[in-house]
Amino acid sequence: MNHLFAESMASLAERIVQNLLERETLTLTADQENALEEFFRFQDNRFTRSVYLLRGAAGTGKTFMIRLFTWTLLRMGYKVA
Repeated sequence: MNHLFAESMASLAERIVQNLLERETLTLTADQENALEEFFRFQDNRFTRSVYLLRGAAGTGKTFMIRLFTWTLLRMGYKVA
């Protein structure tokens, strides 16, 4: 993927997430923001990705983040299984 396209996809993902967070009046913790950035960097790297591991203690928002990742990818036109 060329660098410009990757930047535009990341920008699109950021706008989609920001729209959802504002609409639902949600805020992310610093760790959740980092996880979101890491996930979309991972997702954009089509040539070396294989498995993304999201870890955290109970109650840290792992399920919420997976729902956020899925919701965003669907709005970007990806098929999610």
